[in-house]
Amino acid sequence: MAGKPYSGYYLKPAITEATDKTVEVAARYGIGGYAAALPWTSRHSILRKEYGSSIIIGSSSFAQSESNTGTIEVGPLPEDVVAALEALYYEIGDEVHYHL
Repeated sequence: MAGKPYSGYYLKPAITEATDKTVEVAARYGIGGYAAALPWTSRHSILRKEYGSSIIIGSSSFAQSESNTGTIEVGPLPEDVVAALEALYYEIGDEVHYHL
């Protein structure tokens, strides 16, 4: 499995607990974690098309690719979901290593 080597970097109790709290907020709106992460990245994060930012979305099937695209096209997230995702970044802090 390709992701297995990375699990030691990201499957830490602090990260898992913080992520679970964020997923609970999204679930109040019937939004799953992945379905919240994609629109947040495309609409609410610092990434901007006018500055040359892009999002590369992987998938393991055509159906998953269609689902991912549909998730992004839904529109802006509810404000408290955006706030929970932004708080997640600050809560996990140094637990995440961006440059491997």
